[in-house]
Amino acid sequence: MISQKRLGTFADFASGKFTDKEFVFVLNHINQNPSYQTGRGVGVHYPPSYRMLLEDQVFDPLTGDTRIIRFIPGEKSIWKDEQTPDDKIPKKNSHLEFINGDKRVDGHQTQLIKYLMTTNKNGNNPNRDKSVRAAFYTVDPSQGLKTSMDQDKLLSDATHFCYNGNWDEVAAYASVLGIPSGLDVSEVRYSLVLKAKLDPKKFLDGLNSRNMKRKYFIMEAVKAGVIVRNTSNNTISWKDGGVITQAPLGKDLIDDFVDASFTENGEKVFAALMGIIRPAKPEKLETLISSDPAPDNASKLSADIAPVIPQVVISDLTNDDLERLLEMGLTKGSVVFGKPMWYTFADAKYAGKEKFFLALKGDPTMVARLKASII
Repeated sequence: MISQKRLGTFADFASGKFTDKEFVFVLNHINQNPSYQTGRGVGVHYPPSYRMLLEDQVFDPLTGDTRIIRFIPGEKSIWKDEQTPDDKIPKKNSHLEFINGDKRVDGHQTQLIKYLMTTNKNGNNPNRDKSVRAAFYTVDPSQGLKTSMDQDKLLSDATHFCYNGNWDEVAAYASVLGIPSGLDVSEVRYSLVLKAKLDPKKFLDGLNSRNMKRKYFIMEAVKAGVIVRNTSNNTISWKDGGVITQAPLGKDLIDDFVDASFTENGEKVFAALMGIIRPAKPEKLETLISSDPAPDNASKLSADIAPVIPQVVISDLTNDDLERLLEMGLTKGSVVFGKPMWYTFADAKYAGKEKFFLALKGDPTMVARLKASII
C-alpha cells in the first residue's frame, strides 16, 4: 500500500514538525554496474537486505562533549546517558533493515527519526563527522525538484541561445567549439544544441567566457591569414614574419595566444589585430568584443606590421619553474606578498599568483630582472 503522507525533509525535522510526514532513507553503497540480475533481467543495484546497528558516537554542540546515541524501543531519548541504566534494565542492540536499498520510517516514530537524523552515518546531516563514511542519505524531494528545475532552466537558456541567438554570436561560439563552418544555418544551430544538452552549465559558462570571445577573433585572424600558426616550433607569427607567441610543449597554440593576449603587451597586440580584421566594428558583434576599441590607425599597420607591433613571446617556463622563482623571490625579499592576495615586484602589484605568473610568462625582461634580484 502506498503511503498518503507527504515525504519529510531534513528541514522538516529541524523545524520539529515532522510527525505527520514519512521519511525515506537510501543506502549509500549503490552498485552502478551490477552483475547480478533478477529473474526479470533487472540489475540489482542494492543488496536485498542490509542491517545497520543503531548506535553511534556523535559530538553534541549543546554540551560540547562527545556522547553515545542509540535507538532502543521504549526509551524516551536517543542519548545513552539519558536512558535507563543497562544494569537495571538489560537492553538488546537494535538494527534497522534496508530492503533493496531503502527504508521508510513514519514520522510518529520520533526517537528513531531523531537517531537517523543525528547519526554521523546520515550523509545529509550537516553536523555529522565528515571523517565517517556516510552509510545512507535522506531522500529530499524538494532538493531534487530544485536541482531538476535549475537544470531545466540552464538547458532552456542554452537552447534558446542556440535557436534564437544573434547569428554572428551563434556562429562565433560554434566556431570555437569546433563545429564545421560549411554547414547551413539550421545545421549549425542544431549541432550547437546537441553540445548544449551534454552539459548546459558548462555550455553557458563557455558562452560568457572572455576567453571564448577572444579566441573566436584570433581564429578569424588565422583564417584571414593575418597571423600564421607554425606547429613545427609552436609559434604564432604575423603574416610578414615576426613571432608573437611561442607556446610551451603540449599546449594548444591558439589557447596560448588567448592567454597571452591578456598581458599588457598582449592587449596592444590584440587591439591592433582587431583593427585589421574589424576596422569598422560591426554592431552585431559588439557584444562579443571584450577588449577596448582598436586605435583609429590600427588598420594602417597591416602593410608593415612586424616592426611596429610589440611581440608577446610567452616564456616556456613551467609552473614548477615559476613556483621556484616566486619562492626564491619571496625569500630574498625582491617579491613581497601582501594579504589577501597581492604580490609586488619592481613596484608593480599583481592580484594573485596566477596574474603574477601570467605577467612573467609574457615579459622575458621581467623574468630576467627577477632572476637577477634572486642572484
